[in-house]
Amino acid sequence: MNTLESWPDNPFWDFSIDFYGRDGVEERLLLLQEKLHVDVNLVLYCYWAGYIGAPFLTESDVNNVLELIKAWQKNIVQPLRALRSKLKNNFIIKQKFWSGEIRKKIKLAELDAERLEQLILYQEYSLTGDRNIQMAEKCRRAKANVALYINCLNRKPNSKHLILMDELLARLFD
Repeated sequence: MNTLESWPDNPFWDFSIDFYGRDGVEERLLLLQEKLHVDVNLVLYCYWAGYIGAPFLTESDVNNVLELIKAWQKNIVQPLRALRSKLKNNFIIKQKFWSGEIRKKIKLAELDAERLEQLILYQEYSLTGDRNIQMAEKCRRAKANVALYINCLNRKPNSKHLILMDELLARLFD
């Protein structure tokens, strides 16, 4: 029987956990999510593709992954996130401790939902990297991949967003 403790190997998830845990990365990714309405998992996918030295993502690649996870994000991940946010500022009931405990469980469910999204992306659109590619080229690919993803969403990043993305690149290729 499969349990959440026995997730299949997923180098994309491993990368995401490592990168997300680096100093300042979480905050910057969440700012991009809030301000540009991007899916952090897809930003991470774009960075991962560059980091491993995979070929540049194409517009078709990005649109395919967007289509693949669109319903999952809309119907599962986003409602869990919204519910967790509502509990954070709970004014409905006065039992803060117990609502906080429920919020923690919802946060874990949200994390598992995002992990499943990454597993789906990895299994459906697994990428092969080239270890011989120089770090500067990997950085260039990661930056281009994220720019393409944001462009496919028809978002227009301002200078603050671009600075956030450059800071993320610096932390990735530090």
